[in-house]
Amino acid sequence: MRHFAWTALVSCALVTVSAQIPPAPAFDVTAVKRNVGGAGGVSVQFLPSGRFTATNISIRDLIATAYGTPKPIPGSRIIGGPDWIAAERYDVQGVASGPIAPDPTFAGMPRPMFMMLRSLLAERFQLKVRSETQEQSVYTLVQARAGHQLGPRLRISATGCAAMRAAGAGGAGTSASKPACGLKFTRGSISAQGMPMEEIIRVALSRYTDRPVMDGTGLSGEYDFDLEWSPEVLAASQENGGTPPATGASLFTAVQEQLGLKLEPSRGPIDVLVIDHIERPSEN
Repeated sequence: MRHFAWTALVSCALVTVSAQIPPAPAFDVTAVKRNVGGAGGVSVQFLPSGRFTATNISIRDLIATAYGTPKPIPGSRIIGGPDWIAAERYDVQGVASGPIAPDPTFAGMPRPMFMMLRSLLAERFQLKVRSETQEQSVYTLVQARAGHQLGPRLRISATGCAAMRAAGAGGAGTSASKPACGLKFTRGSISAQGMPMEEIIRVALSRYTDRPVMDGTGLSGEYDFDLEWSPEVLAASQENGGTPPATGASLFTAVQEQLGLKLEPSRGPIDVLVIDHIERPSEN
């Protein structure tokens, strides 16, 4: 009799503990549709009204967005999954029950909506992922010049973002051609103003390489730089194990000549997101 009483008590305790785990945030309404046209660019919006929209996006990029911080995870840090998650395009929408305020500690983005997007991926795509650390091929950005001289297009910032924020200026003065505080990047160019080197690498430079980039420069403080290269020759560098081609302004050559830095192939521990399971969705 005592044995059965003890078993019942343990079962009740387990039920009580499970009941204390809150459900994951989720959109009230979701819609997923395959985009077979493929025309136009990719659009992703997290709106304060509680509405999320993504147009012409690959599911690989949608996963990178959902698990961002809030910047999307670089593609090189998402491991596994079938080919279609990168090849196929989708239009995805999610509507929350009401407005969601921006979170100033999350780069002004509505943090709960990122969790809702993860729930959407789990429900509609049966996505299962896990985080782990792997030893991977990386590039380490190091100083390339004697005496630690900076290149002609890399300068210590006179008015960095930290000073502007402290003065309450924010990103005031931003123009279409160059931000007063922050990053502007397009295909073949990056312009940074008042940014720490680690942030420049994480947000901008890593977008244009086939492996993660680690900061080995030892440069502290905030910097301005303007980097330009020919995207057409980047593939040649990647196919040659990271070695710059003999001709053409590759990203590797531009970094060395314009910034006085160098991207060195190496290996290092990288936090990655591993896709264990995913399925094509049923549309609505």
